Amino acid sequence: MFLKTLTALAGAMTGLALSFAQAQDIAPPGWTISYSSNSLYLTRPDLPDIRVAVVSDVRPELTQEEKFEFIKTFFTERADCPSLAQAETHKSFAGYSATSAGASARCKLISMGHWEKGGLQSAMILNEAVEENKILGGVPTRGVVSDRGHTAEAIHQDIVEFLMTRYQIAESKTPFEQVRAQITVDGLASLYPQEHKPAHLVRLRADNGLDAITHAGLTGAHALLLFPERQEDSRISAFPCMQWDPAMFDPYDTTRTPWHKDNNCERYVWRWKEGDPANGIEIRTLSKSAKWFSEHFTLENDEKKKLSIGEFYKPFEAGQRLDLRIGTTRKTMDQLLDGRRQLSSLESYGLILQPDGRFMAGTVLSSTLEGGKTSGPVQGQYHFDGHAVTLLLDSGEVIYGFGGWLPYENEETMSYRSVININGWIYTAYCEGRSLCK
Repeated sequence: MFLKTLTALAGAMTGLALSFAQAQDIAPPGWTISYSSNSLYLTRPDLPDIRVAVVSDVRPELTQEEKFEFIKTFFTERADCPSLAQAETHKSFAGYSATSAGASARCKLISMGHWEKGGLQSAMILNEAVEENKILGGVPTRGVVSDRGHTAEAIHQDIVEFLMTRYQIAESKTPFEQVRAQITVDGLASLYPQEHKPAHLVRLRADNGLDAITHAGLTGAHALLLFPERQEDSRISAFPCMQWDPAMFDPYDTTRTPWHKDNNCERYVWRWKEGDPANGIEIRTLSKSAKWFSEHFTLENDEKKKLSIGEFYKPFEAGQRLDLRIGTTRKTMDQLLDGRRQLSSLESYGLILQPDGRFMAGTVLSSTLEGGKTSGPVQGQYHFDGHAVTLLLDSGEVIYGFGGWLPYENEETMSYRSVININGWIYTAYCEGRSLCK
């Protein structure tokens, strides 16, 4: 509804002319950009209720504050957000902002200076899970991303940085291609929140003994992310899922899970069994009266899905560069690297890690990708740091996620026979010791 409504901006906002067809923008990590004739939209698959529209007012006859009030009035009508009209305008050195009334804000408007002299660029953040009401303001229709909390702050920060980046690129007069080329995975990895990095990654086995690690043809792998204890928390987070964006969601937030419960991403609590790491871990639900499990447990949303707690994945070294080819045939991978084969020939569970920091992968999972995963093989840059993974795809998408590896039998170091888990997708050489692997 919101995107359809805002598409009317093209004919309705006379004087707010900016040729976005000629604009080149770098989306914040996890966001996707789409354009209309004089506005752009930012969306995320993992935040389906959040829509952001960006427009610009470059009319010289209006002051910056007059431009902001005009845009605020426009969105009051077009975004069906009546309480925004009476919302107080907050001014800071960076620009202007206003938020609709109610326990949960449906509309938030952020404006900053534009690269064209006197211009103003504005971003409207709309939460469609909240119904606007003239008396009460925002009325939640279900669980929402409110105006408070880590997720709301992260959204706000992403949009502000997006507006600043657009301004800086234009001011620097640097060619867009050169700016994009300067973005490195190492630099993006430095933005990965340190407090969102897991301490451990534990393999979970299905009770039938079949999983992607031991049987070819099975996709995905259950694993348990364990986050470290903090003094300010009474509980220590554990999640049996790996596809969510740690830059956006806080693993310690007790008010919401980082990904949907129907994706088996319920939050658990963990501890060392009998207080000794040598004994492994045990987990329970958030209820203090709940039973602790150290061997088997059932996912809360799927009573048929019984899992057993297995071994710990090994962490990657910080900044580790590898020269590995994992998949069915090393010959195929040699041909991929020397250009005799197309990337499309890489199997879904194939992975090539190069010592220069480049990678090729048959499949990458991420909640920030449309459909939850890549539509086919991809390539780009990688950065490992413990169980934290940062990927920069050549298509421009940035993926913050999790990973670890398991050795083959008694091997001490990674080889082409190792198992590598990135965001719950298993890369492994199912041919094991056969000649095809060599």
